[in-house]
Amino acid sequence: MKNNSITTKILAVVAAVVLWIFVMNEQNPLAQRTIVASVVVKNLDADQQIVMNTLPSVQVRIRAPRLMLAGINDSDIQASIDLKDLSAGTHSVRVQLALPPNIEIVDMSPAAMQVVLDDLITQRLQVQVQTEGKLADGFQLENINVEPVYVLATGPASERNLVNQARVLLKLNDARESFRFEATPVLGNGQNLSPHWFISPANVQVTAEVAASAEKVVPIQVSTTGLLPIGFRVRKTTALPSEILINGSDESIRGVSMIRTEPILLENIKENTTQTVNLNFPSGVTSRQTNVTVSIEIERVSIGGTSQQ
Repeated sequence: MKNNSITTKILAVVAAVVLWIFVMNEQNPLAQRTIVASVVVKNLDADQQIVMNTLPSVQVRIRAPRLMLAGINDSDIQASIDLKDLSAGTHSVRVQLALPPNIEIVDMSPAAMQVVLDDLITQRLQVQVQTEGKLADGFQLENINVEPVYVLATGPASERNLVNQARVLLKLNDARESFRFEATPVLGNGQNLSPHWFISPANVQVTAEVAASAEKVVPIQVSTTGLLPIGFRVRKTTALPSEILINGSDESIRGVSMIRTEPILLENIKENTTQTVNLNFPSGVTSRQTNVTVSIEIERVSIGGTSQQ
């Protein structure tokens, strides 16, 4: 009788378990769900960079009892790629997943990722200022200050030759007084450059010093270099116009008594000639006219007492 009692109890427990499993499968069946998980990078070398615009994500399809599945957040599924000991270049790296207990992976896409690695370089660049527009009439740009003068540009080594300058744009906008602004330097020529560069510091301070300009009229001095061929000499040089209106600060034009032309080479001149010649302006001095027409008159001279006609 005792054995029959134990057998009956065992059968009752088995029946209860089977009934519990049946009820649970009916009330809490297995279900599937797709989660989008962002990919975390592990063990990226400090002297390397991933060359891609955004780090991709993966789609993970998981299976679990419905009630358990309902309690899972997207953040509970962790995807990562391990870049330890990888050199610069293109690599196919397997995606690794970390899941809560009792969760089954049905599918994952993609299972591996193409990763392009590049070595990082840092270059020290002087900030150049490019002007746009003009100041109000009667005013001039006396000085431009940039602080700091140099920035550090860090990015992929494969684009080293594209990053040869850092520049900011100074818009004059008919200004009548000095002004100051903050700007982010643009690297290189702005073309064919990836977005994987960063600048330190990110911004620079630009100060434009504007002052009312002074003006005065000064004569033009014709400048020559070299000698005429033997038997000739310069009789007369004439600049047209003979005077020019120059502009600048009081200090910059105060000591200017004339404006010289660029030197005219005399060696090959054998007859009267007319040339258009650029003007040489001292620092801080400008003019709307940048060149003049120069006439050179020559004449023959006597050689050894014989007149050359």
